[in-house]
Order: sequence, then C-alpha cells, then structure tokens
Amino acid sequence: MSGSSAVRNKAPAPVQISSEQILAEAQALRQERKKNVILDVADLEELSEVQRHKREEYEGALQRKSHDIKQWIRYAEWEVEQKEFARARSIFERALSLHPYDVPLRLRYIRSELKHENINHARNLLEQSVVLLPTIEKIWYEYVQVEEKLGNIPKCRELFSRWAKFATNPKPMLSWIDMECRYKEWANAHVIFESLCQAFPQPENWLKWAKFENAHGSLKSTRHVYINAIDTTTQMGNLDETLFTEFARWEASVDELERARAIYKHGLQVLPPDHTYRLYTAYATFEKLHGSPEDLTNVITVERKSAYENILNSDPKNYSTWIAYLQMAVGYFSAERVRAIFDRAVSQIPEQKDKIVWKEFVYLFIYYALWEEVANEDIEKADKIYTDCLNLIPHKSFTVAKVWLLYAKLLIRRGLLPEARKLLGKSIGMCPKPRLFKGYIDLELNLREFQRCRILYEKYCQKFSTTPEPFIAFANMEQNLGEDERARAIFEIALNIPEMSKRGDLWASYIQFEIEEAEYGRVRTLYGRYIEDIRTYEPWVALVQFELVAPDPEGENVEQVNTDYEEDEAMEFSERPATESGIIRARKVFERAIIHFSKSSQVNDRVAILAAWKEFEEIYGTHDTLQKAISLQPQMVVKQRKVGENVFEEYEEYDFPEDKIAQEANVNFLKAAHSWKEKTQN
Repeated sequence: MSGSSAVRNKAPAPVQISSEQILAEAQALRQERKKNVILDVADLEELSEVQRHKREEYEGALQRKSHDIKQWIRYAEWEVEQKEFARARSIFERALSLHPYDVPLRLRYIRSELKHENINHARNLLEQSVVLLPTIEKIWYEYVQVEEKLGNIPKCRELFSRWAKFATNPKPMLSWIDMECRYKEWANAHVIFESLCQAFPQPENWLKWAKFENAHGSLKSTRHVYINAIDTTTQMGNLDETLFTEFARWEASVDELERARAIYKHGLQVLPPDHTYRLYTAYATFEKLHGSPEDLTNVITVERKSAYENILNSDPKNYSTWIAYLQMAVGYFSAERVRAIFDRAVSQIPEQKDKIVWKEFVYLFIYYALWEEVANEDIEKADKIYTDCLNLIPHKSFTVAKVWLLYAKLLIRRGLLPEARKLLGKSIGMCPKPRLFKGYIDLELNLREFQRCRILYEKYCQKFSTTPEPFIAFANMEQNLGEDERARAIFEIALNIPEMSKRGDLWASYIQFEIEEAEYGRVRTLYGRYIEDIRTYEPWVALVQFELVAPDPEGENVEQVNTDYEEDEAMEFSERPATESGIIRARKVFERAIIHFSKSSQVNDRVAILAAWKEFEEIYGTHDTLQKAISLQPQMVVKQRKVGENVFEEYEEYDFPEDKIAQEANVNFLKAAHSWKEKTQN
C-alpha cells in the first residue's frame, strides 16, 4: 500500500477562490494593526498561562517564518525578560542551528550572556564563532574586548595571534599594537610591527613603524626601519615618494644633513619624474633651510628641468607638463628664461579642433598674460598675449569665454572702457554664450549702466528664448531696481513662449517674486495658471505650502501681517508659522486636487497628492480629518489580464476607495432606475 492517499472527490469546489482574492485578503490582514493588550496578572498560575500563550504565538510565528532572524531574537530576549535563561539559550541555539553563519544573531547571543554575567558560556560562544567564522572582524573584536576587560592579557595576545593568521588587512595587527602600547610593552609592539610589515609591506605601514621607533626606540632602530622600507618597497615595485620625504626629514631633524641630502637625491633618481613633485618640493625647502643658493638652484634647474624636458621632447603638446614646468620656472628662474619657456609652450598649437585640448592650451596663454601683468607689470605685453590667443582660437567651432572676460577686465584696468565694451560686444556677436552675456551684464551692473543692462538682457533672452535663466535674471534685476511692472511683464513674456510655460523653475521664480512683493492675490492667480499648465501634483503641493502661511485674503490685514514679520528680517516667508485659516484653506486645496486627479488618468500624481494630504493631516489635522485621509489612501492590488488565447498575466494596480464608492453609487442608481421603469410599465 502506497504512502500517499488518493484523491476521492475530483469535482470542483462549490465556491471558487481566485489568486487575486487570496492576495487581497493577505494584504488586508497585513495592514490590520495589532492592539496592544495590557494584562493584569494576579498570581503565578495566571503568569504561567500568559507565558504559555506568548510562547505559542512565538512558536507559531517561527513555524511560518523560520528564516526571520529578528523573530528569533525577539523570542529569546522575551524569555530573558522572564528570567528564563535556559529557555532563551535553547532558542538561540535553535536559531544558530538553522542560521549558523548569521553574525548579528551570534553577537546578540554573546552579548545577552555577557549582560547577565555568564562569562564562561560567552567565552565558549566566542570560541565557537571564531572557529566557524575566522574572517569576521566583529567577532574577533568582541572576543578580544571581553578578555581585555577581564584583565586576561595573555589570552588577548593569543587571540590576536590567531586572528592575524586569517587577516586580509593590517587592522588586526594594528589593534594588537595599540593594546601593547596601552600596557607599555614596547618590545612586543616592535615584534608585531616587524610581522606586520612582512605581511603587508605597504609604505603607510612602514611609516607607522618608523614613527613608533622614533618615539620608543633608538636612532639606529629608526634608521634601520626606513632603510628596510625602501629596500622592500623597491623590490616589490610599490616605492613611494613619501618614504623618501619622511626619511630625509627625520635625518634632518637629528642633524644628519648630508644623509638627508643623499636620500633626497637617491629618491629623485629612482622614482619616475611624474611621481616626484612633493619630493622635489621637500628637497627645495630643505636646501632653502640648510643649503647654499647654488645647491638650491642645482636642485631645481638640473633635476626637474631635465625631467620636464625629457617628457616634452617625446610629447611637445603635453600641456599639463608645460604648466607644471612653468610653475617650477616661475618660482626659481629669471624673467628672461621664464618668458622663453612661455613662448615655446604657446607655440605648440593643437592640430585637432577638440575643445578640451584647446582649453588646456588656452590656459597657457592665460597663465602667460597674468604672469606678465602681475609679476613683470608689463600690461602691454599681456594685452598682446590675449590678442594672439583670440586670433588663434577657432571661434566658428567653439570659443573660450574666460579669455574674452579676462581680456575685457584687463582693458578696464588700463582705463579703456570703450575698448572693453567693443570687445565684449564682438564676443557675443561672434560666439554668443551664456557666460559671455553674464560677464558683460555684470560689468555694466558694476558701472550702474542699467539701460545698457536692459539692452543686453533683451539680446540674451532673444538668443536663449527656450531657457528660463536669462528671463529670471532680467526680472530679478528689474525687481532690485524697484521696477515691479517691468519684472512682471518679463515673466509674462517668458510664459507666453510655449517651451517655457512647462518649466517649473520659471513659475517658481515668478511666484516667489509676487510673494516678496506681498501680492498674495496675484500669487493665487499664478498658482491657478501654474496648475493648468503643468498638470502634475507639484503645483498643488506648492499651493498648499503657500496657503498655510499666507494671510487670509478676507479676514486679515495683509499690510499689518507683513509689518509684523518685517521685525524679524531673518524669517523667510516659508518659515512663518501656519495659521488656523491657512490650515483650512490648505485643506480645501487638497480637496480640489483630489477631485481634479480623480477625473484624470494621472494615477501616480493622484497617489502622490493623497500621500501628501495624509502627511499634512498628521501634522496639522484632527483625528477625524486624519481618519478621512487614511480612508482614501489607495491600496496596491494584483489583477489579471488576458494577453493571448488562454494566456493571462498578473499586474499591479492601485485600488482607490473613492472609486469604489462612486461605482457603488452608480450601481444603486441604475438599480433604482430599472425598478422605477418596471413599476411604470406595470
């Protein structure tokens, strides 16, 4: 006889249940809030009964979701609260048998034992954990910390020694060294540092060892560490200029100047030229302090110059190397030699019309011109450099606005204002860019030539008529000048452009302008237009935030409210406290928005506005209004649709309670109409 029983009744069930109904019921059960029941326990018998029911609940939950670690932890901690340590330990052990590699579970178990002073059991757990999970640092740290608190330092050393065998980074050994230093065991720390640098010979570890020997060792031991560091990193190919720099500085600090100089020179010889900038800088500083002027000159001119020349000979259009070469030359060479290098650099014109490459090339001209003007005070030479640069740039393909603006500022410093205006006008005529317009307008603003600014803004807006930035800047300038009607007209012109009416930043700037002018009626009108044009939930939320703090258009004196807030100049409009009338108006805005989106197909916006209404009621509403908002929140349900012959697919869809109410009302209305029709016919 087989072990499985045969199905006797194969007829369909009288009530069919779909997967959609099962999921809906599960979702409803999940959302039901469990009420906290406070039990009054009178005697031990009642306590035992309560504990039994509680254990049955936990066991049932674990049978359904045995993979839920948090549930196991809650169950065990509840038993600990009941002083049932044996039961709690049993639960932890059961959880570990199912999830032996879960680190948070093990740590909770260990800390629970430590909290109740079960030290030996905690040690057993820690030992078991580090054997099972030898690469988890948290467990090792916990184990070492426990033993150190108990004063068992030999055990700590043993643990660190075991941990170091599995370490993939220097953290365990560094922690071991810190412990030895806390107990002033310098010899042990020295041995550990030696093992650390053998296992992880990175330059930073050698430097930490050298710093330790400098503080607690001798000069000989410190020098030995630095020499071994350079030898080892050289063999492994990870030599770093920081080792040479720190080694030389240490030798200089103990008055071994010749040793320090030899170390600097050796580092410059063995390191590649593009990895010696800090070493060169440290060497130059050393020679400034301890060497002769000839030594300093030799350091700069011989070593670095030859390195840069070698690179430039193989790649003469390496502009980043030219800049580094010039930075070095400006600090140490004569003006004639620096000028000769500048002339060589700017003669290397790029062959391809790549703007990124040309930008690096143009920076050479800018550096050249600024050096002539500031260091040599040769303004005419700087003028010629800017002119040559502008003649070389292929303006039909692209331009570099920085050159035009710097040249114009140079002309202004020379007192040639008409020439500067002519230059900037030429720039926006040849290659109009927003940065050029902004620079020219800033120049005229500083000169208080507001009529010229208006002309420039008009050209700026005509050229970039599909971006809101020029219109916003133009309107802000008019507002600052007190020309409110001009600013308003500029905003209206921008909004009449089809591409601009959908830009939220333009609407926000226009509304902010009216708020600053305390024209709250205009603000409400603008929000109405904003909602019609954008047709998303963001304008509705912005209108709610405005109505919360705005004065009542009928009940309050707007001028008096604004005067009250002018006493606190630091308070922005959005920082004002909400008023009772503002809360009522904001709630009405939400109601209008919900009606609006219920008639549209914008499901996501409808969900967002309902969520915003719920959040609003949680802050400002009453219990009744909050419950109303919660009752209208949509639920995600799973439905089926036909995609082929006998083929269905599941999809998720929001289910709105408001739609159900409307559908039920329509059904009732149709039933009543049908009933009336039958009565009339009879």
